[in-house]
Amino acid sequence: MKSISELYKIRWRLIKKSPIWIVSLICTAAFLGVMYSFAPAYICSSLLLTSVFQYFLCAYISLSLHERENDVFEEVLLLHCDTSPAYYISREVLQLGVCFIFSVILSLFPLLKSYIQPWFFTRAFTVADVVIGSGLIFFSGVCGLETADLFHPRFIGRKFGICAVVLLSVLALCKQGLIQTSPAFRILSIFMPPVMDSFVLLGNSDSFSISGDGLIILHMLVYAMVMAAVKITLLQYKRYRM
Repeated sequence: MKSISELYKIRWRLIKKSPIWIVSLICTAAFLGVMYSFAPAYICSSLLLTSVFQYFLCAYISLSLHERENDVFEEVLLLHCDTSPAYYISREVLQLGVCFIFSVILSLFPLLKSYIQPWFFTRAFTVADVVIGSGLIFFSGVCGLETADLFHPRFIGRKFGICAVVLLSVLALCKQGLIQTSPAFRILSIFMPPVMDSFVLLGNSDSFSISGDGLIILHMLVYAMVMAAVKITLLQYKRYRM
């Protein structure tokens, strides 16, 4: 019987030569090249925009990983794992690992830019900038993964799933404007990923709020955990594609 580690290694070997990496790296390089081309730049705004990019990048990665999954192979993995939770944990760890890799790249690049060109940003980086900024980037990516993974081809057609992810993501981007239009839209704060909440909290300043942004990161974590729980329940119920 295979452990979580062994299942993870099998999954990793299946995707390590996948086009997912090439497309994701090209998109990341293009984003960083454009994002950090114009000076002076504000640290907080740059990191928040990066977190939104990470959300969409990880949503794309999750949708792409769906194409790499084969029902028969997945069923064989499930039969040969130690326990059912080990199968699903290995699946989550693989996605989180990919998210972590790109989060590190996106978080370290502005620090490297600041070191090479100290005049590029309007001020120097602080520990709070690094910790909160990196946290927002990583957990925005996790929200992107879980949002896209919720619309797995096993229980919704791929085309409809992509449309649903796009619609949900657009609502996440626009929810603050909708809430200002009508209080009825406040319900979106519960069901939509909080990827834009830090922009509202930041306002016109250029410093993170440790307590405020900490709560937003916690909200992202809770959102991702709930989405993961719902997704795993659906995957257990629907074990084959439609």
